[in-house]
Amino acid sequence: MMNSDKKKILYHLLQKDIITYLQRYKNMNSKTIPIKVNKNIFNYKINFHKRKSIEEDKIEPTTLPKTISQSQLNEITAKTIVETKQKTEPLKSKREDDKTVKKIIPIINNADDKILQTELKKIETEIKNCTLCSLHKSRNDALPGLGSNIVKLVIIGDAPNREEDKAILPFAGEQGELLTKMLSAINISRKEIFICNIVKCRPPLNRDPHPEEIKTCSNYLDRQLALLKPNYILCLGRTTAMKLLKKNIPMKEFRETLQDYKGIPVQVSYHPAALIRNQKWKRPAWDDLKKLQSLLGV
Repeated sequence: MMNSDKKKILYHLLQKDIITYLQRYKNMNSKTIPIKVNKNIFNYKINFHKRKSIEEDKIEPTTLPKTISQSQLNEITAKTIVETKQKTEPLKSKREDDKTVKKIIPIINNADDKILQTELKKIETEIKNCTLCSLHKSRNDALPGLGSNIVKLVIIGDAPNREEDKAILPFAGEQGELLTKMLSAINISRKEIFICNIVKCRPPLNRDPHPEEIKTCSNYLDRQLALLKPNYILCLGRTTAMKLLKKNIPMKEFRETLQDYKGIPVQVSYHPAALIRNQKWKRPAWDDLKKLQSLLGV
């Protein structure tokens, strides 16, 4: 290899050192910037087949410019920024796409949401003042339901228990904490969905609701669903499924396929209270949640 070729190679190595220096001082306001070259690089050893001495591999520092103007520095800096942006933008775009795939939530117009909440509030007032059945005599308060339709999902239980009646909150206490964790596992917050019961008032001693009580409250539920327009219903518990769907079949059959309530697909799963009592049902309940997550695209 010719001596001039060796010098070209070494000069290329020096350029990297110069660019590093320029990047350190790119914010300086001076018109010229002195260039310091790492002298150790002059003794950089290259394994040539025919190298007479180290002295031949040296480049004199005087062959390089000692100063650089601010305009030249700005030009180099601008070029570096453009190249860096071109490399990072595809990565940024990919990360945004991944987030979009991970959780797709429909955008709701603020005006539409305000109208929805206003209409739901009207039904809530009716429920709290309802005296159409005997349950109003023993209740602490009525539980119309709570939430929104950011994610097009409504969760339905059968009737409020003692803890829910006391807290005036559907799915309160230990079972409520478990439900919150279950939803979080599939990237859903309780605030993003609507949660309610078929029957809006607690039956005395947590007994099962009577058919006339279910019939009376079903009118309120249907009106809520008409406003919320959910894509899916998650029905929790076999008792709830039998009352809502008017079917008397085993839990396995309820879970095997999507059910239907007035045109809305229904996924039946275990009630959180049942999961607390029986740990072996947690695995199939998790399978139900994953199926629901896939259907919702969250």
